[in-house]
Amino acid sequence: MPFRADGEGYLGEATQERLDVFLDNAREINLDAAVAIHTFAPGHTPNEALAELIAPYLGADSTPRLLGCVTVNPLLDHAPELDEMHRAAGEWDFRAVKLMAAGHRYYIDDPMVDPFMAAARELNLVATIHSGGDYAHAARIVRLAERHPDVPIVMDHMGFPDGVDEAIEGAARLPSIHLMTTILRFFADDPDGAAPPQVRDAVERAGAEKVVFGSNQAEYRPAQVAAAIERLDLGAETEALIFGENLKRVYGL
Repeated sequence: MPFRADGEGYLGEATQERLDVFLDNAREINLDAAVAIHTFAPGHTPNEALAELIAPYLGADSTPRLLGCVTVNPLLDHAPELDEMHRAAGEWDFRAVKLMAAGHRYYIDDPMVDPFMAAARELNLVATIHSGGDYAHAARIVRLAERHPDVPIVMDHMGFPDGVDEAIEGAARLPSIHLMTTILRFFADDPDGAAPPQVRDAVERAGAEKVVFGSNQAEYRPAQVAAAIERLDLGAETEALIFGENLKRVYGL
């Protein structure tokens, strides 16, 4: 069976109740792995609480295996935020770093982000980056990627709502950029009937190996997003890449 994984999911608060729902959603479609993120806080995100909660599920023998993601805020004092990235990669065994420029309100291509990308490269962390709006426009993420070509980037929401073309063009041109299918919120009028044509467009223009499945749960269950992609009839080989094999490669699993 092909590897299946969800590249973006949120627990909200780090509670066992939220984690139980998260795991149930993952098991509903037999996910082998899922990236777990604490919903960002306006200042410092309580990543340590997330680490303590998900610690029993980080091993490869867990079903699903959780991949921890540390959220950082470049607007804060860099030293403690960077120290937490080092704790996340070493002590906590996290696999990714989240940059939430739209929420924290900074421009994602600002030079102050560079030390965090350099740390991601040093620590072998995937950078999962929210896209959309001026602060985190896809064109800005592409500029950041150009400065840090050795850092694997997963662009959440694949540039929606205002930068899909720039996102796809960037993914087609730069080996480091992958596009996340966390886009069902943009089809909220009919989430259970949507078949997002932009995913097909990304496959055709950037390549099936550049699209990574993500649900953005708890906003939508992974099963809902998977069904939307399946309605595109992309074929078994392409679906296998999107639904997990690409993330397995990006994360080095």
